[in-house]
Amino acid sequence: MLLGLVVLCAFHSLAAEPVAIQLTWVHQAQFAGYYLAEEHGYYHEEGFDITLLEGGPGIDKIDLLLAGEVHFCVDSIENLLLRREAGDDVVAVMVSFQRNPLVFVAKTDSGISTPEDCVGGSAAILGADYADVQFYAMLDRLGLDGGTVTCSDYDFAHAAFYSDEVDLTLAYVNGGLIRMRTDGYDVVTLWPGDYGVNLYADALITTREMIQNRPEIVEGVVRATIRGWEDAVLDPEGSIGSILSYAVDSDEDTQRAMIYATLPLLTLGTNPVGWMNTEIWSQMINMMTQYGVIAALINPQASYDMRFLEAIYDERD
Repeated sequence: MLLGLVVLCAFHSLAAEPVAIQLTWVHQAQFAGYYLAEEHGYYHEEGFDITLLEGGPGIDKIDLLLAGEVHFCVDSIENLLLRREAGDDVVAVMVSFQRNPLVFVAKTDSGISTPEDCVGGSAAILGADYADVQFYAMLDRLGLDGGTVTCSDYDFAHAAFYSDEVDLTLAYVNGGLIRMRTDGYDVVTLWPGDYGVNLYADALITTREMIQNRPEIVEGVVRATIRGWEDAVLDPEGSIGSILSYAVDSDEDTQRAMIYATLPLLTLGTNPVGWMNTEIWSQMINMMTQYGVIAALINPQASYDMRFLEAIYDERD
């Protein structure tokens, strides 16, 4: 009997289909849903032997996807739209964050607490995830002149910001903002979403070819990943051990702060985890066209595919 169980387990292990997901950044709490889906066996239940590949500077996630080196990647909506404009048929099948983690940061004693206070100031926001597009869109929606703000390159170390050479910088609420406050800086944040500028973040992306030829893989990965994120919501403390088993920064307090900052980003309004809608996609595309990131309007419905999310949530009803 024992031998039979060993053989059966070995068979299932061999039968599991290898699936690789390229993450957008280094291993950290930002990807907790993926870690929990793996550690809780959800990918395995779908028949997959999953590999979660660490991202970072210089790694073009969509290039790896198109080269067939990975089956999925996690990347920004901005990069997806740029690649679609270039003719690459890549498609989002879910998003991790319905609320974008990017915020603009000012020191509390700077006198800046609203977008109106930014007029005539300076900001280190260029060259990082098209943060300047969100910044100008935020000001424009309030009828403010973004041309009065002197913008310079974003610096990951925030040197110009810390030395008061610029009034504003950007940070991510589940990353750099935590480290900034841990280092003792008292700051206020301006969240573009609070002013009607909504961009999804961390889309799970695959190719149209994968959707057409292997839809069962796409649906299985989406289903398992949703379950992982739902577990993180239900038990944030319980997710920390899984995060630390992957995280480059193994400081438990940092990863705890990151997961608690990440979870509010998952849903917007009453939408379930992973959900997307045409209104937000259209806003993102219009904004990127208006500010010259892409040259022409892209069909929003071709940029994402809801069939898997709809099927998964329909099965629960």
